[in-house]
Amino acid sequence: MIVSANDSVDKTITASSCSSSKKRKRGEYNHSDSEQKLKMAKYACEHGVTKVARHFSTQTGKSINESTIRTFKKGYLLKLKTRSSDSDSEISFENKKRCQPMVLGKYESEVQEYIRNSRLASGIVNRPILMTAVQGIIMAKDRQLLHEFVGSIELSYS
Repeated sequence: MIVSANDSVDKTITASSCSSSKKRKRGEYNHSDSEQKLKMAKYACEHGVTKVARHFSTQTGKSINESTIRTFKKGYLLKLKTRSSDSDSEISFENKKRCQPMVLGKYESEVQEYIRNSRLASGIVNRPILMTAVQGIIMAKDRQLLHEFVGSIELSYS
């Protein structure tokens, strides 16, 4: 019943909105592997950013912005400066991890699994429920880790 109601609302909104007021869909991200980034950066140092953008855009069939090439070149030159002169280690553009450091150690995955299962079961996941769940999981597994039992994990809102 709710799905059919949502479908009819979507149809009404789509029919009433003008074609000129629709949001423009943004393009897809171009993902380059670390080898390709390194090639672009080296080529940019030798031939210039504009030439690299044109060359790799025609080669890959996707538009590559000059600002992207500039970023790769800047990172490459910075890595060249910072590496030691006696080291022949290869420069790489490995992707950085963008996640927060794990606070709960080996119990982090169990808490994440609990959150996933709770959301799949249409349960509410908010800060107080999360803190209570973490406390329950750690109490069941190893209560000595909690601050109340002279451990290193202190559960707080921050």
